[in-house]
Amino acid sequence: MKGDKLVGVVWVGPQDEVILGTALGKGIRFSVEDVRPTGAKAGGMAGIRLETDDAVIGVAAAQPRAGFLVLTDAGFAKRTPIADFPRQRRGGKGVQIAKLPGGERVAAVGILTASGRLMPVTRLGRSKTTTSRSVPEQGRATRGESIISLRGKDVVTGVVVQMERIEGVK
Repeated sequence: MKGDKLVGVVWVGPQDEVILGTALGKGIRFSVEDVRPTGAKAGGMAGIRLETDDAVIGVAAAQPRAGFLVLTDAGFAKRTPIADFPRQRRGGKGVQIAKLPGGERVAAVGILTASGRLMPVTRLGRSKTTTSRSVPEQGRATRGESIISLRGKDVVTGVVVQMERIEGVK
């Protein structure tokens, strides 16, 4: 559709699950088996039903021993166990993934392992590298804790999450 854009790509296998996250704090976990193959010219299919003024901001491949990272535009972050996200069918309304005070939005989502590192990035180009230990593990209906201080009207616009090394790749 006009105005749509690609927000993420993840490698998955036939038995894997993905989690989509939205700017207004909704998310949905579903099996990739729910997604049927389509051609390059096809319009695709809905992963989550969006409310007005909401948009999908990220996708992650669910990993059982990792946490689902939620980072808000105000610099608050948390990781939530994948088990806290109920499995649903593709195209549903999803569940709450963050408690957002008025006007705050989710800026980024991802998968964060226990030994992972992440770097939130702001609109004014500031960044801060930190470890997953500095991101608290909390439930879905929480805001998280501040992991980057912002000045003025600066906001977090994204995050870089360190990928784990794939064995056998040099």
